[in-house]
Amino acid sequence: MVAFFSKNTENMKYSSSFIVILLLVLGFTFLLVAWVSPTRTSNLTTDLPGVTVVELFTSQGCSSCPPADAVLRDIAQQSEEQNLTVYVLSFHVDYWNRLGWKDPYSHSDFTERQRTYTQTWQNSQMYTPQMTVNGNPGFVGSRKQQAWQEIKGALKQPAQSSINLQVAISGEQATMAYQVTGDYQGKHLQIALVEKNIQTSVRRGENGGKTLHHTHVVRNFSSRSLNSSAQGKVTLQLPEDLKTANASIIAYVQDETNLKINGASAQTLADI
Repeated sequence: MVAFFSKNTENMKYSSSFIVILLLVLGFTFLLVAWVSPTRTSNLTTDLPGVTVVELFTSQGCSSCPPADAVLRDIAQQSEEQNLTVYVLSFHVDYWNRLGWKDPYSHSDFTERQRTYTQTWQNSQMYTPQMTVNGNPGFVGSRKQQAWQEIKGALKQPAQSSINLQVAISGEQATMAYQVTGDYQGKHLQIALVEKNIQTSVRRGENGGKTLHHTHVVRNFSSRSLNSSAQGKVTLQLPEDLKTANASIIAYVQDETNLKINGASAQTLADI
């Protein structure tokens, strides 16, 4: 009985060792698969070149805004010359209109967009000129050095989504067919009609008597959720005074919660 018990005990030790080794192998295999799979998936999107979306909240009624408008023009010009994937937008807010000059490009929706940003950033104030790069916390828009630092930092980060954008013009409307790939769940597609080379002679208010120059002024804006579908069509009305030779459509993917931007594309109307 003693010998029989010892033999079984030895067999049990071998069996236990085999089970432990088997579990270790299976566990290692599971961890390896779990580690490799996300990497393969992310490679579908992280190979995309970095893109930067620069949004400036400004107003013709604000005496501090013209220097920021000049910074935005400089960003647009240098980005074009250096072939950088930088997209700039100038949102004209309406809360300065009550002080003597109604900005013809202002809209309450743009004011609300700025308010949404500042609420998301927390402990941040609404002011003009305020600039944000890829949805990150805003700063004074006339700070040229800070603007370029944030832009260059953003360009180093690979885009997480890609937008195929096709635009057609019919009469006073522009219709955009879009298809988004990559990371788009929990995101919105923001679509803006912008116009560059705008000049306005301001007669009243803080900038009364000055001629102001703007670039990529948002003339129309639309937002679409990508949760139900990553493709669709959006139609924007073209303003009567729009110069299509100076107009473009800019589309960008933005997170619903933190408002970070992870992909963008553009189409100039002159090329249609």
